[in-house]
Amino acid sequence: MADVLLEFDDHFKGVDGRFYVARVCGRGREDGLWEGWIEFVAPDQVIRTGRETTQPSFDLLRYWATGLTAGYLDGALLRALRPTPAPVATSAATPAFDRPEPPHIPPAPTVPEAHAPRPVLDPFAVYAEGDHVLRGQLEALSEGQLRTIIRAYDLGGPEITASEALNRYELAGFILGAVRSQVGR
Repeated sequence: MADVLLEFDDHFKGVDGRFYVARVCGRGREDGLWEGWIEFVAPDQVIRTGRETTQPSFDLLRYWATGLTAGYLDGALLRALRPTPAPVATSAATPAFDRPEPPHIPPAPTVPEAHAPRPVLDPFAVYAEGDHVLRGQLEALSEGQLRTIIRAYDLGGPEITASEALNRYELAGFILGAVRSQVGR
C-alpha cells in the first residue's frame, strides 16, 4: 500500500499552464526495498513521475523526500508532463563495429628546425682522431643522442632512427660503419 510521505505548500506551474501541488509518495516492495515517486495534483487531474528513488527503509525514503528542492520538483513535473519515450529494441540490426572508437591521440607536434635536437658530436671530426676514439665516444651516448646524430648527418633512413630493435651499441656501430664508408669514398 502506498503512502503520501510529504506534501509541498508551493504551487508549480507546468508547461501545460496548469498549477500543481507536489506530493511525494512511496511504497514498500516485496523485496523489502522502498520506492518513491512524485505526484502532481491540479484541480482537474493528477499526474505522476516514474520511480524517482529506491531506498532500503521507509525512514530513508522519508528522509530522501525532505531533501527535494524546488528545482528538482520543477524537473520532475516536466518529466511527468513530457515522459521520455521508451526506446524501441530492434534485434535485426547489427553494429557496424565490434568495439567503441579508440581515444583520439593527436600526432606529436613537429619540432621547428630551430628547436630540433642537435647532435652532441660531429662523428666525422671525431673519426679524424681515430676509429677507436669515435667508437668510445659513441658508446658513451644514449640511444636518443645516437639517433639524433644519424638524422643530423643523414647517415641512415627513417627505418634506422625509428627502429626500436637497435640498441645503443648497435646504433654506435651503425654510425661508425656509415662514417667509415663515407670517409673511404
